[in-house]
Amino acid sequence: MGQPAGPWWQLTSRGPDDTRAIGVTVGELAEAGDVVWLVGPLGSGKTTLVKGIAQGLGLDEQEVVSPTFLYVREVPGGRLPLFHVDGYRLLGRPAELVQALAEELGLDYYLEQQGLVVVEWPEALAGLDELARRERLEAHLLQPGQANSTHRQLCLRGAGRRGQWLAEQVAGRHGGRRRERC
Repeated sequence: MGQPAGPWWQLTSRGPDDTRAIGVTVGELAEAGDVVWLVGPLGSGKTTLVKGIAQGLGLDEQEVVSPTFLYVREVPGGRLPLFHVDGYRLLGRPAELVQALAEELGLDYYLEQQGLVVVEWPEALAGLDELARRERLEAHLLQPGQANSTHRQLCLRGAGRRGQWLAEQVAGRHGGRRRERC
């Protein structure tokens, strides 16, 4: 059973610098053992957000690249290590295969380390009980509404007390508005 989810918080990013700044705040507030889920289509700014998180942790953001072909990328050092997980290649795969691969990759190991676990495409890993039970910050990144616009909406919500606190703090620092849904 998963953690209870809190309210949605809607933020506006006017471009990559805003998205990165939101990530910096997440990184600054992160504590060992925190989990962040990033949901959004290709090109929505997930990796830009992770670069900001790395910066907020005191890591070199140049070390952050999409781990799509690695599944997990470790970025050590800084205040906390960053474990950047990408489930993209697991989308639509049978649950048994996802479970077996998660065990082979040692996903539980990363969840137990004293670092921050950031998961892109968590919907591909939805059947993993250990991941679903975790308190977490969820960030849903939406594509800009117009083709020539760089503005995008980020919707945050927390699962569990810690996740809800993170969502509220990040939203408060970036002009977020509380919403019933996003």
